[in-house]
Amino acid sequence: MKTAKSAVITRDPIEVVLDRLELVKRGEKGWRGKCPVHQSESSVSRTLSLWERPDGSVWMKCFAGCDNEEIVRELGLSFADLYPRDRYIESTKRAFGKSHAAIIRRAKPAASLVMVYAGVIANKWDQIAPVLGLDERDKHIFLGASADLREVLDD
Repeated sequence: MKTAKSAVITRDPIEVVLDRLELVKRGEKGWRGKCPVHQSESSVSRTLSLWERPDGSVWMKCFAGCDNEEIVRELGLSFADLYPRDRYIESTKRAFGKSHAAIIRRAKPAASLVMVYAGVIANKWDQIAPVLGLDERDKHIFLGASADLREVLDD
C-alpha cells in the first residue's frame, strides 16, 4: 500500500495515479499496472487498466473485479484526486471558446439548486461522511468548492 495521504494538486491526475502503481506499462489505449488491492508484492501480472478521459479525469478497471473505491483508497487517494484541478478546467474552457459569463448565465439555475443541497450536506457532514467514506480532505475540497460556487453566483 502506498503511504502518501493526498495527491499533489499541481500535477495531472493520471501522473499522480501512475506514480503510485507498480509494473506500469503504456498500451495503445492507456496504461496497465499491478492492482494494489488483490496483488501481492511478488505478483507480476498487470490486471489494472487505466486511461485518461478527454476531460483529464482518470478511469480504471481491475480485470480481477476489484472495486474502484478500494483501489483508490489503497493508493492513498480520494475520488477527487482522479479529476483535474481548476487550471485544467480553465484551459479546456478557453480551448472550446466558451466565455465565462455565458457558462455562468446558463448554469446559474442549476448551480443555485446545487448550493441548496451543498448547504444540507455541509450541515450533516458528520453523518454523511462515514457512509460515503469521506475524510477531512474531502470535506476541505467540498467546502472550498461550495465557497467558490457561492462567490460565482454572487457576482
